[in-house]
Amino acid sequence: MSTSKETPEVNTTSLDNEEQAFPDPQWRTGLRARFPWTGAIALFTILLCANSSIIVLLFSDGKRQKHWAEKIGPSVLLSAFNGIANICFGVAIANGVAITWWRKALRGATIKELHRSWQFSSSIKDVVLYGKYFNFIALAALAAKLTIIDGILLQKAAGTEIYPDPPRNFTLEMYVNDTMPVTATFANRSGNETALVDWFSNNVHYWSRSGGIYVPGAYNSSCNGTCVFDVHGTGFAIDCQDEEIDIDYGTAVSQEAIALSQSNDSSSLDVTGQRTLFEINFKAVYGATGVDGDYARIEMNLTFTNATAVEDNPTSCPGKLTRHHCILRPAILSYPVTIEDTTNSQSAISVSNMYLGYNTTSYGGQVAYYSKTSDTFYTAEDDGSEWTNKTLYNPELHQLNDYSVIRYKDVLEDTTFFTGETPTVIGGIADTLNHYLAGTSNMYDDRGRFAVSQTGVAGILPFNFQRNSSDGCDFVYRDPLDSTILQINSLMFVLAVDPWGQNGDNNFTLTETFKATQYGSSIHYVTNRRYMWGALASMLFCILCVLPSYWGYWQLGRDVTLGPFEIANAFRAPVLDHPAVANAGVKDLIREVGQREVKYGAMVHNDASGRLAIAEPEAVRRVHPRISDRRF
Repeated sequence: MSTSKETPEVNTTSLDNEEQAFPDPQWRTGLRARFPWTGAIALFTILLCANSSIIVLLFSDGKRQKHWAEKIGPSVLLSAFNGIANICFGVAIANGVAITWWRKALRGATIKELHRSWQFSSSIKDVVLYGKYFNFIALAALAAKLTIIDGILLQKAAGTEIYPDPPRNFTLEMYVNDTMPVTATFANRSGNETALVDWFSNNVHYWSRSGGIYVPGAYNSSCNGTCVFDVHGTGFAIDCQDEEIDIDYGTAVSQEAIALSQSNDSSSLDVTGQRTLFEINFKAVYGATGVDGDYARIEMNLTFTNATAVEDNPTSCPGKLTRHHCILRPAILSYPVTIEDTTNSQSAISVSNMYLGYNTTSYGGQVAYYSKTSDTFYTAEDDGSEWTNKTLYNPELHQLNDYSVIRYKDVLEDTTFFTGETPTVIGGIADTLNHYLAGTSNMYDDRGRFAVSQTGVAGILPFNFQRNSSDGCDFVYRDPLDSTILQINSLMFVLAVDPWGQNGDNNFTLTETFKATQYGSSIHYVTNRRYMWGALASMLFCILCVLPSYWGYWQLGRDVTLGPFEIANAFRAPVLDHPAVANAGVKDLIREVGQREVKYGAMVHNDASGRLAIAEPEAVRRVHPRISDRRF
């Protein structure tokens, strides 16, 4: 027998061994038994949302906004995925924090330490102020605050820009006239005076004010952007013969003026007094037999000059006079046509224009001097050398570049039988061209200075400008050939398609179908990949911050939360005491004691009198004042 006091043996086995040895069946540990399915599913959903956001950003990159017109846009999808991810982060963090907090209690800790850990889960301020106590709970709580970065980066990653759309082939319908319709009637037997028929007169009226841009009406457009195509319709094949003459009009006019001033008998002098600098005129020629080209046609004569002043000799301006003598013969042309249609189904504002010439580069009106054949732009701002050295007229095509003559359309009109009210095709067109496109410019001496008289289009840019002083003789006129032919084609296109719907005489064939190519620019979604990968990195970082809080979950014998009743039960609150569920989870606890009525107030028992607590209603008394007792 030993007389000394025996020291009790202390068991220092691990937590795992202690847990496995705990006999209560309500406490069951293990990797599989305690696997945190809720948190794992939440984290997996976050990964799915991150992956879905990346797919949306990559798939929408470069796509037209109209592609998503009747679907949910990328920004909406990103916002939805980010919202779901944030909810799942909240669930995952709550589960992880509960596991870490209960493991801390399982290992042993002061009440202050447990309270601080709980504060970390709900207050970023405590995470900052008590950084030296930083733990897995603080890390998970920090991740909850960092999730706001994901949404910012995802929204920055999804942008929009205006990009050209890829060309699209489609068909469009249009009324086209492949005949040479009657345009006027003769007012007398001479054939020199005509009266335009009503429908042509109305179309000419609109054409003269349209600037070459035609309103909708002649076509059924399914164009949404800029569409180019070719239309076969009535027009003119144009054959021109050119002549260049060396001139010095300044010297000639000055010498004539001197001779006239020194002569006593001006009638004996052959003095014209004027020199033609510029001229455009048209003449109808009526052919009746068809023999040797004896068809109805229009003669077009164009004259322009280019003179340069001689230094130290203001009266001498040598240069060249150029004449174009052209025959306009009726034919079927292939017209290059552009339609601009910016109709917006969500807006009342729309623009729909049709004009001649190919324009696949931009919106905003006619690019009449663009040649697809030579890939060159010609504008009214070009200087004189551009107009002199470049031309759209192609003698081999008998038309401008991008136009082509399909076949001649022979017209026979016999002047022998001209009487009042005789219909004519050529006469109305020739009169219209003379009215709107003809003009002259003459230079003459005006008391020692050079002056110019101009009529019609001669004084309208882009045909002329004066290079030096107002009294010099170095006048330069740009070659009007291209511009005049463009205007003629524009007028004849009116005859071909009747864009304003004025022809009620059924001179048009049935609707024809044309192949067109659509170009245009629209809003496209653009993905900024730096922000996209930054958002993905942020989400993965937040997941990595949450994962440590799940470490050791297998040491807990039941599913845990930080709910007040589960914690109160762990602290042996009498009101929750029930032997059947003493070690069970909160769900089992609530199932057994959930019907008990409790009340918050001052305890009335002698051992806890005056203490505020939650207990049975009969064990506490009311502490909040009646309304009549309140003091304000």
